[in-house]
Amino acid sequence: RGGGQGDQCPHRLAHRSAAAAKEINALIGDSVAHVHAGSGRVREAGTAIDAVVASVEEVNELLGVISIASREQASGVDGINKALTQLQGATQENAGMVQSAAHSAMTLREEAELLSGLVHRFQLDDAAPEAAYPVAVPRGSRQPIALLRR
Repeated sequence: RGGGQGDQCPHRLAHRSAAAAKEINALIGDSVAHVHAGSGRVREAGTAIDAVVASVEEVNELLGVISIASREQASGVDGINKALTQLQGATQENAGMVQSAAHSAMTLREEAELLSGLVHRFQLDDAAPEAAYPVAVPRGSRQPIALLRR
């Protein structure tokens, strides 16, 4: 009786050990599969992170280009503003010169009319001179009054 039960105990123990070894082997297999899957996911995440880093670097480059272009554009606008200010000054100066020239032309016209009137009064023949009379000069003129003989 003792020999039969004693023989079964090592047999049960061996059976349990074999079952436990299979279970451990299955757990190790599952763990290895999970590690492989995790490694694949890590590689995928690394690839995605590399793509994000490359995109960020590209955006940084574009921002640098935009910054340079903005500075150049601001400089160009400043140059245009300066040119417009100079052009406005020149336009005002030209307007003043045109006004002055118009005034001078009007004064010259008045003087030419006066001279024309005076020239018509000259006598070129030997006729007897007439009495001297004053010639009208426009107001505001600083020239002396001319006297002609008739």
